[in-house]
Amino acid sequence: MDEALPSTSCHTEPERWSEITEEFGEYLVPIADDLMEAVKPLVPGSVWGESAHEFLRSGNPRVEVAEFRLRPVDAYYDRPGFTLPWPANPDGFDATGLEVTLSLCRGYGSGDVSTSAFLLLKFGVWGVHERRCFGQLLRDHRYMVELLMARSRATFFTSAVFANLEDAPDASAFEKLVLYYENEVAPENQFDLECKFGAAASQTSIMQALLPAIVLYHAAMGYCLPEPQLGRLLQCASVAGAWR
Repeated sequence: MDEALPSTSCHTEPERWSEITEEFGEYLVPIADDLMEAVKPLVPGSVWGESAHEFLRSGNPRVEVAEFRLRPVDAYYDRPGFTLPWPANPDGFDATGLEVTLSLCRGYGSGDVSTSAFLLLKFGVWGVHERRCFGQLLRDHRYMVELLMARSRATFFTSAVFANLEDAPDASAFEKLVLYYENEVAPENQFDLECKFGAAASQTSIMQALLPAIVLYHAAMGYCLPEPQLGRLLQCASVAGAWR
C-alpha cells in the first residue's frame, strides 16, 4: 500500500482511488474474517446475533481506505429518534451509535515525519442515546472499564474540543474518558478508543485489543437496548483478560 499510496502524497485521482480501495479492500476481508473467527469462541453468541457486519470502501481519498464495521442490527434503529445508518440507508448518516471497526489505512505525513500504512482498530460511540448509556456503564463499572482499557492499550479520541481535555495532554486514555464525561454537553456526542497496528503486528497483539473492544461494545449495547441488560460486563469482562 505504501507504494500505491505514498505517505508524502495526499492527492489521488478519483479513478485510481476507486481501483486502490477495491484492491486493498480485498486484503482486509480475510484479515477481519480471521480475527472475528478467533474472537467468536471467547465472547457471548449474542454479540453476533445483535450485530450487522459490513465491509466498506472509502468513496473519496482519505486516510481510511477500507473498513470492516460491526454495528447494531437494523432493527436496533427501528424506534423514534433513531436513523438507520449509511449504507443500509442511502440517506442515512455515518453515525451508528455503537461500533467496532477495523480500518486499513494509508500512511500519511510530510518530509521526515511520516507513518507507513497501518491497521486501525476502534471502539466507537456516536449518538446522544449511546453516549448517555455508556456514561451510565462507566459510572456503574468504572474499575472494570479502566482494566479493559488498560488491557487494550487504546488511546482516546473525540472530534470535539473540551477545555478540560486540552488541559490534560498527559492523562491516560481512561483518565481522558472520565474527563470527557465531566462535560455534560458534547456537541458531537462522539468518542473513539483507538489502537494502531503496523505491518508486523501479530494476530495475538491485535486480539489483545480487539477482545476488550468487543466486550465494551457488547456491554454498552446492553445499556442501549429498549429493555436494558446491565450485567453484561460482569458476565464477560474476564474473558477479555481484564484480570490478567
